[in-house]
Amino acid sequence: MHRAQTPVVLWDFCCQYMIELRNRLARPLQQLNGRTPYELIIGNTPDISEFLEFCWYQPIWYYESNTFPQENRLLGHWIGIAHRVGQAMCYWVLPSSGVPIPRTTIQDISKEEQQSEMFRQKLQAFDERISMKLNRDLKLYRVDEDSEDANCEYQPIEPEVTPVDVDEIEPDSYDELLLTEPTLIRDGQPMRAKVVGRKQDHNDNLIGSYNPNPILNSRIYLAEFANGHIQEFSANTIIEAIYDYIDDEEYQEQIFRDIVGHKCNNEALTKTQAEAHRKLYQSLNNPNRPICTTKGWEICISWQDGSTSWHPLRDIKNSFPLQLAKYAV
Repeated sequence: MHRAQTPVVLWDFCCQYMIELRNRLARPLQQLNGRTPYELIIGNTPDISEFLEFCWYQPIWYYESNTFPQENRLLGHWIGIAHRVGQAMCYWVLPSSGVPIPRTTIQDISKEEQQSEMFRQKLQAFDERISMKLNRDLKLYRVDEDSEDANCEYQPIEPEVTPVDVDEIEPDSYDELLLTEPTLIRDGQPMRAKVVGRKQDHNDNLIGSYNPNPILNSRIYLAEFANGHIQEFSANTIIEAIYDYIDDEEYQEQIFRDIVGHKCNNEALTKTQAEAHRKLYQSLNNPNRPICTTKGWEICISWQDGSTSWHPLRDIKNSFPLQLAKYAV
């Protein structure tokens, strides 16, 4: 808003626009797995067509059909997408009246027009008119000077839950390695573990101190494996294990080890059902061809970190065809 010189009273439109935009961006977060937050929650790939043409508070032309004999192409500012008004590709426009209106007939201003002196003067006069109507310096609340609360010192209702200033937090009081799940070596085999705490001495003091350089970080951590076993690891060992299993874009990678099992659910065809389906295709050139389907079958994959997971057979036969054939034999 500051960069676009937006009136402060339009903060709600800007907040809504930024939320919708960030929900449709695939940011480099491990928990998103390369997907957008919108897709992760809804399950569908978001349509970003409405966000491609215009940016926040961009000057645009919009058209009015009832302005005759005046010019029907009017100047305005683009302030977001009107999802529940009108048809698709409907946007919020800030006209000279200062009251946002939804419009579908809007147009980008060409570079030639933006560079012309006539347009610059027109845009400057438009912005001055908007500033007078919306009052860019308008406060969102007002305290009377004669009020008893005007000079009162702020007292939080619950002082113990008052947020702490970030600059006041000591590096040793915040630990980004706690509750991480790196793949650590135990008995010569990589296994998934969870960092559950730090090691303490006989006086219950935490061992080691923090340093931004992982090599100089002397903390000792306790990692718990799937079977409940707890083992000590140094900070640089855990950090190295984390970086060994992420790619250049900071996404977690899993290395295939073997296929260890298979199962089927109620959706899988039985022999009786397969025979019934075969009889339906008697008119085909090859009526004796058996029914081939992977529906209802799942394959258990063992990963290099020692973990296992179940996946549909249709996915495994495309991703690991040779390993699946070897397991079937």
